[in-house]
Amino acid sequence: MSQIDEPEPILGPSLNDYTNSTAKNQSYGAFKIIVNDRSQLISESFTHINQLLIEINKRFKPSDVQERFIVLFEPDYLLQNKSEVGKSGYGRQELDFLRIKYQHLNGFNMERCRIEWEEIKVSLNEFVSNNQEKNSRRIFWKSFILWKEKIDSSFREQ
Repeated sequence: MSQIDEPEPILGPSLNDYTNSTAKNQSYGAFKIIVNDRSQLISESFTHINQLLIEINKRFKPSDVQERFIVLFEPDYLLQNKSEVGKSGYGRQELDFLRIKYQHLNGFNMERCRIEWEEIKVSLNEFVSNNQEKNSRRIFWKSFILWKEKIDSSFREQ
């Protein structure tokens, strides 16, 4: 079946409204919209979505707090930087930033926070060094906890 014989794609209500609003000139900004050409519509849609995501990322940068938590606890980041995780200074600047940020929270103990990070960092280093799988956050942390419990029976209580 050629593109000329191809039936008009079935669009959801939002996409249908969008394409109807651009029907006069078949464009939305720099993007061409040709509803009957499915491959072109898909290509232009993905281009448009990618550009939109780039613009959103420029406008809404991660917060300083979020960036620090990513370095300390984000599985993708840890796995991509596994050679750095084992270094003695890894995460200290990020942790210090967070400790200072939250030092006035009721019940927050800055020294205990540092000690807990140093304890878990050793285990994180071992885990990311041996973990080759690309897992979701949930699976990563569940696997980490199960692994840690196997080698340290008091881990859950700690």
